[in-house]
Amino acid sequence: MPIPIVEASDALRQFAASFAACFTAAGYLHFVTVLLGLIQAPERRTLSGLRRCVVGAGSLSALSRFCTSSAWTAALLAETWQARFHQQLAPWIPAEHARQRAARPRRRGRPTPTRVTAYAIFDDSPIAKHAQGRKAPMAGVGRHYSTSAGGVVTGHSLFAGLLVLLGRRCPLPPRLYRQRAVAEREGVPFRSKVDLAVEAVEQLRPLPGTETHVLVDAWYTCRRLWRAALGRGFRITGGLRANRRLRLPDPERPGQARQVRLSAYVAGLGPGDFVLVPWRGRLVAAHLVRTFVYKLGACQVLVVKEAPDAPPGTARCWASSDLEADVATVARHAATRWEVETFLQEQKELLGLDHYQMTSAEGIERFWYLVACCYLYLDEVRAGLAAGGQTNPTLGDAQRHEQAVHQHRLLTWLRGQFLHGATVDYVQQRLTA
Repeated sequence: MPIPIVEASDALRQFAASFAACFTAAGYLHFVTVLLGLIQAPERRTLSGLRRCVVGAGSLSALSRFCTSSAWTAALLAETWQARFHQQLAPWIPAEHARQRAARPRRRGRPTPTRVTAYAIFDDSPIAKHAQGRKAPMAGVGRHYSTSAGGVVTGHSLFAGLLVLLGRRCPLPPRLYRQRAVAEREGVPFRSKVDLAVEAVEQLRPLPGTETHVLVDAWYTCRRLWRAALGRGFRITGGLRANRRLRLPDPERPGQARQVRLSAYVAGLGPGDFVLVPWRGRLVAAHLVRTFVYKLGACQVLVVKEAPDAPPGTARCWASSDLEADVATVARHAATRWEVETFLQEQKELLGLDHYQMTSAEGIERFWYLVACCYLYLDEVRAGLAAGGQTNPTLGDAQRHEQAVHQHRLLTWLRGQFLHGATVDYVQQRLTA
């Protein structure tokens, strides 16, 4: 049943109010409509689907213009939600430093410095789009490999980023990646995925009192991104392909180094070279070596297998610029990269990130920005549930909580309408207007 826009929850209205400066009065109404619709829509989250969930949302054409051409900028929206995240996390950071100082053991010598790490995680995700029956072709459509589909799909490629700090998550500005042929056909400058990652790292605003750690998969682990992260004083951990080369001591020539392919190094490791470390709720076998990776520089290389005696071909490898970390810490860095996979999946399954039908590139990116903004709100709700005592609440729990709040407000609104003498026909007309 549609929710009157005036009956949005107090928390949602307060959240939306912090973005009022980004929009005109009419645009702000559409902004609240999109947020409320993304939370409430049961199935397809197209613009018409969002509008059906909200009473008082205005016309579909006006909502479409809001997403494609009205006077608001996606960059300002992203700056505002990141500033909100920074403001909320600012008091948490010194509190975490204090907690670490209180927990560290007393011993002689200089105490170990406390460290609060903010992870900036980047990845891309294909979104399948079919052109059949469309009056106008969608901009930016290309052919991209999809792991879930097990092959190449036709559609868009979303480059996304996520900032993870102290259990909270903040989306970073999404970008539309175009292949070179697509960019040339549409007359726009070509930006590779590495270009987008380097730009994102260069534009990233770190939080005071934290160490920023960039996490990427093997596709992005290259010299340019490595230098961009280190140049800003960030740490970086990235996946390694088996054909990367390491510089290791030569046992046959003392004092000399030899070049070894990573796959050969992993094949030479025995079960005794691994230790068990935590990895996303389970224990895995991990091996860590300080070395030099060609085109990256001095690194620690992490090798992870499900068990110490698992076949070498099942191993996954990462390089990390965190040269002082132990094996468990580097494994935690690498495991945290999975947060961006969960982030992308939640946006698709819970918020309809891939349900858009806009044809312009600007409209598509704007829709992604609005979904990211809604994700930030639900993450705030999730954090509130955790503070209230709920154990490990998910983003889905936060969405269901918000839906229950809005259903309660709707029932309260209906009760008020009937107590004031409204007829069933009048209320039905109001809800279907």
